[in-house]
Amino acid sequence: MDVWCLVVGGRRDPFRMSIDTTEPVDQLKHAIRAHPEFGFPTRGLDLYLAIKDHSWLSAEDPDVVALSTPVEGDSVVASYVNADRKMKANKFLSTYFTGGKFPPFDAAERIHVVVVVSPPIRPREDESIVVDSKKAKLITEPRGKVDVALPSPKVFQYDLSTVPVGVLLDTSALSDALKSFGGFPRTLYVRHEMKVVWAILYDNYLVEPVQDVHYVLMGSPGVGKSALLVLFCCFLSQMHNFDIFLARHVICGAGTTSPDVVLCFRGPVVTGYPKIPRGLLPYIEFNLSESCMNTQRYLVVGDGYHQNSFITDGLNIFQSSDLLSTSGQYRLSSQDNRSLVLMSAWTRYDLGALYPTLPIDIFEAQYAYSGGNARDFCRQFSDLYERRMTTLQRLTPATMETLLGRYDDAPCQGMDTLTSLYVKDATDRSMYTRPSMWKAIVDSKFALTELVTKADLQVYVNALHLAENSMRGGTLHGIAFGAMLHKLAWLKQLELRGGGLVVSVADECQVMGHWASYGECIEFLKTNTRTHMYWYPAYATFPPIIDSILIVDGVVYYLKTTVAETHALEWGQLREIHEAVISNATNNHRFVYGVVTPVGMSCQIAPRGTPTTGVDMWEAWAGTSGRVQRELRSLRCLHLVG
Repeated sequence: MDVWCLVVGGRRDPFRMSIDTTEPVDQLKHAIRAHPEFGFPTRGLDLYLAIKDHSWLSAEDPDVVALSTPVEGDSVVASYVNADRKMKANKFLSTYFTGGKFPPFDAAERIHVVVVVSPPIRPREDESIVVDSKKAKLITEPRGKVDVALPSPKVFQYDLSTVPVGVLLDTSALSDALKSFGGFPRTLYVRHEMKVVWAILYDNYLVEPVQDVHYVLMGSPGVGKSALLVLFCCFLSQMHNFDIFLARHVICGAGTTSPDVVLCFRGPVVTGYPKIPRGLLPYIEFNLSESCMNTQRYLVVGDGYHQNSFITDGLNIFQSSDLLSTSGQYRLSSQDNRSLVLMSAWTRYDLGALYPTLPIDIFEAQYAYSGGNARDFCRQFSDLYERRMTTLQRLTPATMETLLGRYDDAPCQGMDTLTSLYVKDATDRSMYTRPSMWKAIVDSKFALTELVTKADLQVYVNALHLAENSMRGGTLHGIAFGAMLHKLAWLKQLELRGGGLVVSVADECQVMGHWASYGECIEFLKTNTRTHMYWYPAYATFPPIIDSILIVDGVVYYLKTTVAETHALEWGQLREIHEAVISNATNNHRFVYGVVTPVGMSCQIAPRGTPTTGVDMWEAWAGTSGRVQRELRSLRCLHLVG
């Protein structure tokens, strides 16, 4: 078969290559380098299919000139040099020229392959030039390569499929080995969501590798994607003799002074580059792939890179990689053979199991700000607070749209720290690979409270619906439910019904909630309560005895939202709040304490301590009306029990 090739920027005519379709793409690369009309015998190269409008590129098409002599700013090159068109080195040529996914082969005045030559690399003080005597060509070999001593499988647990959910693994040996290569946690908590993702990857690369599915591991920042990816690579190399090129984009790894580090797995033998210029990544990968004896067990893996950077020098190797992990969005094209798999955010239960000895008040404060981001949960509280406040202050009407949780929204720098990506049903394995079954929600109690006056109602609908369906009765369900009541009050759409009485948050009712400390909250209640007011403490760690206070028609309602089956009523926590309100209340107010639950749920009240004098209990129903009621189909009424 005669294949016609065109070099991007080569400023020369297309040239012909005669090769059998049973040969791999890598063999075509070697032949092109040796061709006298190629002109770059020592340079790396990538091959792309020359397809235009579902046909092979005509030799008379103006694009041929545009490719051979590209002009800065011209989009022609980008239309051919992309992940959809890239030819993978270990694929046979028959896959592209006689398969059903691509146009029938046509040799009549057609161009079939677009050749992209890697930029030249001059020897510098951190590089040496060595000669490969077998292939008689020059290869750039960066200096700084070191041996990496991974723990033996005899003493280290690499296979998560044999580890029960809830186990806290000691991974300190692997952490020490990878200290200069982006790091690894010293302990690894095995949660259910991690096990599901591990099983999906295991089945794809070991049980059913003929499917040739290349996965992109998605998830919010701080959920453990990198840890799972690195462990999986170590598992494949140490226990299944895989050869793997793993590059990691490291922002602030321990012992790392470069944004890129590389690990080269040749079966159980591992070497690495703790500091490597990004432009050298393709050469390291090329050297490793050339020495690979079994192309079916060779993987190119990237950790922490964004899809929109794959066209830059050094990162184009990831356009056809086998496995990626990223917190950014990844857009699949019609010809992309990748699949997305989600590492869902952490639940409060799993964070509690990870830190069982943390005092409850400290734990609740951290979780109120971090949500399902385990990395942020581990930060110093002052640092975590400043990060959340800074992100909230940067919100604009345009970036606010990213909080609505649609996966296809354009990525927004920094806004992903306010949302966490969850699978709708963590028990259903099929949903982990179906982006339509994922939801990005605001899961921080602090953020939801701060955004009451700014964010769209749909932000609260999304959070509550996800929590209702997948975490019913859990902490996130309670947080989302409480935040929804604040939002309904702000929209003047909250109604309480019971005993023939209807109490509304009407237009004249002032809705307020901006106090940074418990002391400021108490001071306000002592001096500034209104005759018609809905007040909620924006202070995230306010005592959990109440979530809001509603004053209307001479009655003060202390409201507590919950989705739990039982509620401990700590009268002692209410006393100071009640005394503050009494000191400012007028018109002989009546005082009522109620616990608000979703419709269909009941709550058993468990009083503790001496009851607060003068506070009655009231059983009622709460509902919404108008536009809000139509949008909240599952929240047509909210139950208030006493």
